[in-house]
Amino acid sequence: MQWVTLVRRLAALLTAGRAPATVFGEVSAASGGTGPTGRWITRVCGDVHAAAQVGVPVSAGLARFAGGPAPVGDRLLSATARSVCAQLSACWEISERSGASLAQTLSGVAGSLESQLDAQAARESALAGPRVTVRTLSWLPVLALGLGMLMGTDPVTTLLTTAWGRVALVAGAGLTIAGRLWTRTLMHRAEAVSGS
Repeated sequence: MQWVTLVRRLAALLTAGRAPATVFGEVSAASGGTGPTGRWITRVCGDVHAAAQVGVPVSAGLARFAGGPAPVGDRLLSATARSVCAQLSACWEISERSGASLAQTLSGVAGSLESQLDAQAARESALAGPRVTVRTLSWLPVLALGLGMLMGTDPVTTLLTTAWGRVALVAGAGLTIAGRLWTRTLMHRAEAVSGS
């Protein structure tokens, strides 16, 4: 939500009559920079403002951050950071070329970004249950061996020394690996479809 706050601040400053080349300096000065995303936002705003002071267009300054790595934590946060910088760069470029209302465009971007982040949070919440289930099911064979030993049987010896035990061990290991790969593929597909 820090990105939404940034875009809304930029829109508010522009609506108040601030020059498009100076708003990043004002946001940078007012930004607290908490957490990796907050510090990254402060850095982006400071660098874009400094570049604008020497004549580099704001759109070009933002485009540099849109194309590079964003050390804000995980892959998803980094993708969000690059995406917001790319959207802001496009807004500034359109405004610089056509003179379109930047504040209005940024308000639309903030609304869209808020919807994307809400959908992303809902997706993460929906996928949390299946992730826990996969982890739990992965431990069941180990727990079954432990339970067999607690009951006084020796399942490990049976699995390693008898023909049927070895067949069961190989089949069980193969099915466990196949199950993990299959669920991982399903999870990646679910993330990719809802993330696009």
